[in-house]
Amino acid sequence: MKILLKNGTALVDRNLCKVDIMLDNEKIVEIGNGLKLSLDTKIIDCSNKYIFPGIVDAHVHFDMPCGPSERTIDDFYSGSVSAACGGVTTVIDYVEPKDNQMPLEAVAERRKEADGNICIDYGLHYVVREWKDKYLEQLEKVLNYGIISFKVFTAYDHMKLSYENIYKLFVWSKEHNALVTVHAEEDQIVKDKINELRKNGYIHPSFHSKSRPVYSEVKAVENILNLASKANSPVYFVHISTYEAAKLIQAAQENGKNIYAETCPHYLLLNNTVYRDSKIPQLFIMCPPLREEKERLSLWNAVGKGVFSVIATDHCAFSKIQKTKSETFYDTFAGIPGVETLLPLMYSEGMSSGKLNIVNLIEMLSTNPAKLFGLYPQKGVIKVGSDADVVVFDPHKEIILDGQKLHSNSKYSPYDGRKIKGYPEITILRGNIIYKNGKFCGNKGYGKFVPGKKH
Repeated sequence: MKILLKNGTALVDRNLCKVDIMLDNEKIVEIGNGLKLSLDTKIIDCSNKYIFPGIVDAHVHFDMPCGPSERTIDDFYSGSVSAACGGVTTVIDYVEPKDNQMPLEAVAERRKEADGNICIDYGLHYVVREWKDKYLEQLEKVLNYGIISFKVFTAYDHMKLSYENIYKLFVWSKEHNALVTVHAEEDQIVKDKINELRKNGYIHPSFHSKSRPVYSEVKAVENILNLASKANSPVYFVHISTYEAAKLIQAAQENGKNIYAETCPHYLLLNNTVYRDSKIPQLFIMCPPLREEKERLSLWNAVGKGVFSVIATDHCAFSKIQKTKSETFYDTFAGIPGVETLLPLMYSEGMSSGKLNIVNLIEMLSTNPAKLFGLYPQKGVIKVGSDADVVVFDPHKEIILDGQKLHSNSKYSPYDGRKIKGYPEITILRGNIIYKNGKFCGNKGYGKFVPGKKH
C-alpha cells in the first residue's frame, strides 16, 4: 500500500517547504505538490505538521550485560519500541566482545540478540578491548561486514585500551577508512579521585559528579587529539560533557582536523544539583556525570558554534530497583533512559530558546549520524530513493513527561515532570506505520541490520 503524506512542511535539501511525499515499497518515491493518487493510496493529512526524516540515535545500549548476572532493563524489543514512539527509526548499538572472544563470533552473537526482536532498523559499532595480531584479519572482515566504526575506552580496567594501542588503531583505521569513536575520561585521574572520596567516607551517590572531575575528560580528549593528529586519523568523541573539552575539539576542527563530537540531551538540559537535591540521586548517575550549571550553559555555546556533529542519547536504561541496589556512587549502575525523548526534548528546548533551528536540529539528530556511520542516503534524509523512514511531528502538542507513560522498561525518566512543546504523532519505518498517536503499532522483529558503507 502506498502512503501519501500530504500538506506537510518537510526538510528537503536543507530547506523547509510545503510538499507532499509519496511512500511505496519501503522507499520515498515522489516529492512534490499535487501528486497523483491510485486507489491503494493511504492519505495522511500533515497540515500544520512537520515531516522529518527518521531520527538516527547513534549511541544506545540495548540488552547490555553488566557483570555476570545483570543486563540493562531494555532489551532490543523494549528499547526499539521506546525508540519508535519517539520518532527514532534507526539506532546504532554496540558489539562488546567477551575476554579473548574473536570479533566475528562477537558480531554474530550480537546479531542473534537483535534479529527477530528489534522493531526498528539498526547498525553496530565494535568495541576494541584488546589489540592482538590474531584479531586484525577479523577486524577487516568486521569492517567489510558493514561495521565501520570502532569504539575504545580510556577508562575502566575491563574495557580500556592503552594509548599505545589506541594509536595503532588510529593508524589501522586511517588505512582502512574506518572511524574510531572514543569514550574519553582519564582513567588514573578518576581512580585517584574515587579513592580519595572513599578514603574520606564520601561514598553516597550524591558524590558521583565529584568522582569524575571535568579535567579527567579534558585530559583524555587532549591525549586522544594528539594521537589522532600524529596518525592523521579522524576521530569521533562520544558523550562530551564539558565545555573545556569542547573547546579543545573546536580548536582541532579549526586547524583542519577531521574531528567529530557528540553530546547528549542530559548534558544540555540537566546539571549536577540533582545529585544533591534528588531523593534518589542514583537515577541520574551516568558516565561522564552531569556537570555544573555553567558547564551546561557553555555546552550550548559549543552547539551553536557547530562543534557537535551529533546529539545522541547514550540510552542505557535500568529500573529503579536496579539503580537503588547500591547506596554508593561507585557501585551504582551507570546509565539512564533517553531514546524516546531525544527528538521532543531537543525540539522543545531548541525552538523555545532559539538555540537551534529545524535544519541544524535534524542534521544533528538524523543526517549527520547517518553520514558519519555510513548509512546515508539510505537513512537520514528525505530524498527520492531513500528509505521511507519519516516522522510526522506536531509542533503544537504540549505534554508533561512521565516515565510511567513512556515505553522504556525503566519506567522512569530523568526528565519526569518537564513540560515540552512538540511531539511525534506518527513514526514510519520503511513505509510501515510503527507508531501513531501515543501507541506503538509495529511488529517485533521488523527491524533489520543496515550495514554501514566505508567512507
